[in-house]
Parts: sequence; C-alpha cells; structure tokens
Amino acid sequence: MTRRWIAAIAVVVLAGAPVGASPRLDWRSAGPYGGWVTGFARSASDPAVVYATLLDAGFYRSVDGGTTWRDGNADLRAGDLTNLAVNPLNRSSVWVGGKVGQGTPVVLHSKDGGVHWTTLAALGQAGLAGVGPGAVYVFTTIGLQRSLNDGRSWQVMGSGPGGVIDSMAVDSDDPNLLYAAVHGTNQPGVFVSTDGGATWRPPSSGTETVFLVRTDPHQRGVVVGMTPGQLLRSLDAGHSWTPIGPRENDYTIKDFSFGTGSPSDVMFLVTTTPTSVLVVDGRTGNTVRLPADPEGTATPEAISPDPKHPGAVLVGDQAGIRRTVDGGRSWSATNQGLGGVRSGAIAVRGRNAFFAGEMRTGDAGRHWSPLPVSGVLAFAVDPSDPRIVYAATYLDTPVWKSTDGGRSWSASWDGGEVGGGSSSLAIDPVHPGTVYFGAGGLAQSHDGGATWQWLDAPTGGDVYQVVVQSGKPGCVYIASDNGVGRSCDSGTTWTALLGGSSFGAVAVSSDGRWIYAIENQGQYPPPDVVHLWRSQDGGLNFDSVESPSGGGAVPSLEIDARDPSVVYLGADPGGLWRRRGDGDWEDLTAGLPNPSVTALHFDLRGGPRLFVGTQVGLRILRLGEQR
Repeated sequence: MTRRWIAAIAVVVLAGAPVGASPRLDWRSAGPYGGWVTGFARSASDPAVVYATLLDAGFYRSVDGGTTWRDGNADLRAGDLTNLAVNPLNRSSVWVGGKVGQGTPVVLHSKDGGVHWTTLAALGQAGLAGVGPGAVYVFTTIGLQRSLNDGRSWQVMGSGPGGVIDSMAVDSDDPNLLYAAVHGTNQPGVFVSTDGGATWRPPSSGTETVFLVRTDPHQRGVVVGMTPGQLLRSLDAGHSWTPIGPRENDYTIKDFSFGTGSPSDVMFLVTTTPTSVLVVDGRTGNTVRLPADPEGTATPEAISPDPKHPGAVLVGDQAGIRRTVDGGRSWSATNQGLGGVRSGAIAVRGRNAFFAGEMRTGDAGRHWSPLPVSGVLAFAVDPSDPRIVYAATYLDTPVWKSTDGGRSWSASWDGGEVGGGSSSLAIDPVHPGTVYFGAGGLAQSHDGGATWQWLDAPTGGDVYQVVVQSGKPGCVYIASDNGVGRSCDSGTTWTALLGGSSFGAVAVSSDGRWIYAIENQGQYPPPDVVHLWRSQDGGLNFDSVESPSGGGAVPSLEIDARDPSVVYLGADPGGLWRRRGDGDWEDLTAGLPNPSVTALHFDLRGGPRLFVGTQVGLRILRLGEQR
C-alpha cells in the first residue's frame, strides 16, 4: 500500500490488522421509536408477554401486552428474521428463524425471553418450521428434525411432504399433529402428518392456494389457512375445509390470528387505509368489522389479539404498532422502545437533549418531536450556546438555523447553488459565529449564518466532512474528493495532508496531534479494500491499517476524547468497530439490530457515551473505564 506523499515527511504502512471478538456491550435504544413490523408471537401461557420482529431492526419483547417494548438484540447479529414462535408451555422460550448476520439460514433460541440468544450451529443451515406443546420442528439439509426437550437434542423425522413448504404449524394440543402448506408439487395444498412428520397425508381439495397455516390455540384439530383473498378453516384436523369470513375481491388479507372462544374467533387484517380489522366469530361464522383506526395510515402487516381480553388487539404496520383495548373504538400508538426508525444525522446539545435525523428529544429519548425541517444530512451545535443549532439538508435551502434548541428554524443561506451530493457542518468553538458548510465545495460564515462566502479550498469536488480542531481555533480540516486538507488561518490558505484519492471522513484530536482519515469514499466500482490513515504527530507522518468496513461503505469516524489513540469507525452499510493504539479492531456490532451506522458522536456528559446513528434508530453505547 502506498500513499502519494504531499506535506508529510514520511509515510509508514502497517500490516492489515485482524478483527477481534466482540466484547459484551452496554447498549441502550434511544429512539426515534417505530419501524416496519413483520410479525408477532404472543405467549399462550401469559398473553401479556408479546414478541415482535421488525424489518432490518431485530427482535423486541413486551411484558405489558404491547404497551411498551424492550430491545432483545444483545446477542443477535443483524439480519432478516423471518419466523417467530413461543413455546406455548413456557413464555420465556422463544424461537426465531432467519438469516442473521447476512449469512446462511439459521435457527436461534432464547431461554430468557430474548435477553440472550443461542444459535443452533449443530443443525447447520436450518429454518424454523413450527413450535408446539413440548415440541420444536426445524427444516435442515438432512430433513425435518424435532426436539422434545427445548432444543437440547434433535431427531430426524423424515424428509417432509415434498415440494416447497411455505408454512408449517403444530397442533396446540398434539405435538405429533402437523400441517404444511406446500407448493411446487403436482399436489399443492395443505399436507397433514399425525406422526410428527414421518408420513404425510395428501392435501384435501380446495387448499391449493393456501400459503400460511396456523392452529387454533384453544381447540385440538382446528386449523386455519390463508390464501391471498380468503381464509379457510378445518375443524377435523385437515380432512375438510370451509371458507370463513367474507369473500371480497377488493382486499388482500395481510395476516390473521386467534382471539377468544372455542373455536377461537379469527381476526385478520385487510389492506386498506385506514387499517381495517375483520373478526370472524369462531362459533357462528359471522363477521364484524372493527371501527377503523383514523391514524392507521401505514400498510398493516401483522396482528395479535389478546385471547384473554376481548377487544384488545395489536396491529403492526410499516410505521410501528397501533393498539386498541376497546374493540376499535379508540386506537393509540405503542411504539415506546421499538428502535426501527432511521436516525441519519445525529447531534447532542445536552445530557438528555439530542437530535436524530428529523426528530429531537429533550428527555433522553423517552419522547420525540418532529423537526419542521426535512432532508437533514448534518447538524452542528454551538458549544457556547447549545440553543443554537445548524442543520444541513439536501433541499433547496441547504442550511437552517435554530436559536431555541430545535423548536423553530429559519433559513440560513445566501450562498447560491450548492451542488454536490453530501453535506457537513462545523462551528469554530472559540468564535462560534464562524460556521463552515461543506457540500460541492466549502463555504464559510462569520456572522452566524447570516451571510456566506465560498472558500478557495482544495476540495476537488464534494466535501464529505469538515472539522474544526477544538483546541486550536481557526484550524479547520476537510475530507474531500481531493484528499485531506488543513487550514490554520480560518480557511485562507491550505496544506494538503493526504491526497491521491477521495477521503470520506476525518477526525482530529483537540491538540491536533492525532489525525485519522478514511479513504476511497465515493469510488465506483468500490475497492475491495480501504484503509484508515493515522498521524500521531500533527500530520507530518501517516501510517495506515486495513479498514474492516470494506469498499463501498459510507464511513464515520470519532476519537475517544479521553484517549486519542482510541478511534471508532462506523460504516453504512457495515458495522461499528474500535481500535486501541496499534491493537486489533474490536467488533462492536453485537447488540445493534442493524449494522448500518450512519453517524457517530462521543460525549462525556452523563458518563462517557458513544452515540451511534443507525438505519433503525439512535443507539447509545455506555463506555467503561479506559484500560
């Protein structure tokens, strides 16, 4: 690896450092709350315990019927969680199937309600088939396997019914009674096994288009199948099937579940705006439409009624969770704790006051309010007066300013056309009226954003990050398409520190001795390997180490204010890593439900914390004592 030498005396290249194992981390989800809900699973033994999966945002649990939620991703690597089930006899035994960590299909098990997870590695590639009373079934490369002791040992039960299995369900009373919705065979439909999957009975007529089957939790031998526009039910263990609910051509059933009664009422969603919930009486077959949720404007995806409390229903949609406890007469959002909303840019203006994307909070994330500014790409907070905040956007007005902590904003730009596809902001900590704005060049304001001037900076195109050295006012650094540059006279003259390619991020210690930079931002096609460059002598010499983030990722860099030899690297997509001095990279991604890191901020208020913006919300990593 070589680097074109510009202002440095020497350039030393170090060998690529390996990535070490993930330490146990103290993460907290801080919102904004919500996200695309993909599924629910409710405990049969304790219906107040509900589990949920979110698209690209992992696993969450509630112990109060869905009013509040807790993150259950501490031991999960982000991925596509496609199936979720609870042991009907044990509310804390939870099973999840999916592609975790962007790898091969696996099955995961938690014995404590999602606090800790174990990957069933001995099964190899596996998919969760179904969970019943005392039995768990999984699909593997050697056939259908069953465990009768909560996953401690497994037995091959056969090769399955053949074809492509869309869904499988276990009877609520008999763990040997299985149903499988199958296509891709000359006999598509719902196959039935009465011996735990050793043999299968061919499907009955009329089930050819069923792609989802679920068993009634309150009555043996009752199973419901879902087609694109109709529900079918069998009361005799799959021998015969009867349509239930209305037959309409103007909606698509999104999901169904079971309520009270024996046979249970069946509740299912239809794709309308606002969300519509239909309830089929399990005994009479009569259908009732619940009053519509006037604020349920997102597309519904999943439903979970409370079998012990008639009228209590959770609806998961593409924006979060809506809840009614009175049969639809009133609805409310119950997203507290769900971390599924993209945070984007972040900023901290106090111990409990911060920004994430287009939202702000003043109570450490318990409540969030939307900003009247959209398209935010970067923030900058005045260190002398945290009520003053600047926001950079990709819209027609590229810079906005707030003087009341983000409640109201006014346009703060007179610099004409901006250009470029990136935005960055920085404030001089000693002269806070001096503000820098990087986009398709570098602009400067000396009067708090009232007027702007474009600087003759060596950007070569886009400026991806601008940083002002906190311990030396007037010393500003840029990472751009032309490399890394520095000016120590407030932008009048510039010195090139690193060049030869595009650099996507730069971080500088308060005394200016430590400088970090990530190269190869914006190259196409992306390189296979990118490097982190480091100087310990104020930019005279640089060494490099291979970055764990790989090519094509948008990087973020942050220095540990307690020890500038410690650097944090985030990548979108990619993950989060830490490097101490010349040591190996530490993978800090464990505990993040999504490894795409959009922004980083180190803060000493309230104890050392690393604020991490991700594609699914703001996460706060509490940092311990330095080693």
